[in-house]
Amino acid sequence: MSEKFEFLIFVTIFGSFIGSFLHVIVSRVPLGKSIITPRSRCESCGIQIPFWNNIPFRNGNFRCPYLCNQSGPY
Repeated sequence: MSEKFEFLIFVTIFGSFIGSFLHVIVSRVPLGKSIITPRSRCESCGIQIPFWNNIPFRNGNFRCPYLCNQSGPY
């Protein structure tokens, strides 16, 4: 692979992690919630979301282990 392509892949992956974390900050801070605890939960049923479902490119659209909230990531 060329160096440009490898750099593009690195920037895309790194940017997705940064963007995911910034989304947590933007969604929790205005509500007065901590950005560290509690762990992510499904807003429909309250079930704790496994950490591997919070990895960008891994989770798809379904965040709840029971798929109760199929309309979007949160």
